[in-house]
Amino acid sequence: MGFDFLSQAAKFLQEQKNYKRWLAVFLCLAVTTVFGTAAALKMYGQAMTHQVKVLECQYEVHEHTDDCYEKDENGD
Repeated sequence: MGFDFLSQAAKFLQEQKNYKRWLAVFLCLAVTTVFGTAAALKMYGQAMTHQVKVLECQYEVHEHTDDCYEKDENGD
């Protein structure tokens, strides 16, 4: 009777150990997926809102200043 109880207890403890290991792996993968998705969406949003300065100066060779770029409706 004692041997049966000990084998059941050992089996239960091994299942708990495996459960904790799989839970840790699952949580690490979930956190990695969340952060990866957030980073990808953030980069995509930055790419969609990026504004390129367009040169509108008439000179061929000179050092460009802020006056050489187009102005938008806000004056930026």
